[in-house]
Amino acid sequence: MKKQTVKDPMANAPSYIKQSEQNVPAPDSAMPFPVLKLLQQLSPELDKDDQKYLPDASAGDIIVTDGTTTKIIDGEKGISFSPMIVRKIWTEWIPRQKGGGFVATYKTKEEAEAGFTIGNEMNISIDYLIVSPDMAENGVMVPILLQFNTPTKMAVAREMQKYITQYKTMYGVSYLLKCKKQVNKAGQKFYNFSVTPQGWTDKRVYACIEGLVEEKRGMFLPAPNPDSDF
Repeated sequence: MKKQTVKDPMANAPSYIKQSEQNVPAPDSAMPFPVLKLLQQLSPELDKDDQKYLPDASAGDIIVTDGTTTKIIDGEKGISFSPMIVRKIWTEWIPRQKGGGFVATYKTKEEAEAGFTIGNEMNISIDYLIVSPDMAENGVMVPILLQFNTPTKMAVAREMQKYITQYKTMYGVSYLLKCKKQVNKAGQKFYNFSVTPQGWTDKRVYACIEGLVEEKRGMFLPAPNPDSDF
């Protein structure tokens, strides 16, 4: 019996996608965009006594909020997206037992080491600014902030960087973002993101991202290196 060869649907990129090994760099500023969040069992959005409480939400759901309005997405179904830019940041916090609170963010490891106060805590985050046609309002797509800010989420960020390197394009590939159940070393169940390539980014979405990148090009800094920085 002859072995059948399965043709890779992503073997060749469409002509409108510009492939390059380089990541699209991130803006040198805070990103005032709606934030995407994956809900856990103890998330404030699931606490009836919390002002952030969302009666229609469940653990494993994905929410997108701009601080005023919040959209709830079924985590098992997920959403399609294309990454636009990526950045790595270091955030310094005062420990909860000392009152808690934000201290500062740093753009490089060297800045973080120089500015860090002994006794505080440091959180490393890989932030992607993404565009999702599933979240479009009246045909308008707004960038959304997707943060990988825990060790388990950082593993997902590294996986996505491998895809970006493989396909030689930051926003030329469309991905499916969903939730998945995992168990930590203590045997506790929690939810994490999963990211799967779906195909090449739609031409209309690709053009939209190109326009957004061009609009903010003057704010950009070098992007993280997927091999050493992630």
